[in-house]
Amino acid sequence: MSSLTLITAPAALPLTLSELKAGARLDGIDDDDALIMGYLRSAVQQIDGRDGGGGLALITQVWDYKLDAFPLSNVMPGDPYGAVRVPLSPLQSVGSISYVDLAGATQTLSASLYQVVGNGGDSRPKIVPAWGQTWPDTRDQPEAVTVRFTAGYGDDANDVPEPIRQALTLMVQNAYDGCESDGPGRLLEQYMMFMRPGALPSLAGSTR
Repeated sequence: MSSLTLITAPAALPLTLSELKAGARLDGIDDDDALIMGYLRSAVQQIDGRDGGGGLALITQVWDYKLDAFPLSNVMPGDPYGAVRVPLSPLQSVGSISYVDLAGATQTLSASLYQVVGNGGDSRPKIVPAWGQTWPDTRDQPEAVTVRFTAGYGDDANDVPEPIRQALTLMVQNAYDGCESDGPGRLLEQYMMFMRPGALPSLAGSTR
């Protein structure tokens, strides 16, 4: 079993109100700003973080990823190392890896004992033991391992790739107009297929 807990939420949204209104052709509508921003927050929730459909972190955010134990090596096909697969990307950094040892004490794993691989763009990054190392034994209890990591494209709205910002704009426009359209889903799928094949957000036709 595994779980994700948000430690530090994003400090901004991927679009400013002025950018959103211009892109969604809502310029001149001043009475519905709160409603429009609410639609944006709803759209972001469908893409971003733990509950999003694409396994993406948009603006910089910090998470705790908890596992019952370190993965065993040579169990999954093509994974001889027992990789910890970070559930959100792009990964900025791994802050710490802590675990409950066999005696019940919490230990912090030295950063020299593991390495991050496959962290290019939107690829799904992994954490594996460093050369000649293996994961330590843990107590048999829930959430014995905690990986604290920082993910996101950057601190500012403009750091988020333009196809994602365009998809969010279309989602807000659809919601405001009360129409059905698969445009946002298709735009995201095209982007994700190019950047990370096999990881597609299920947003086609969504106007939530």
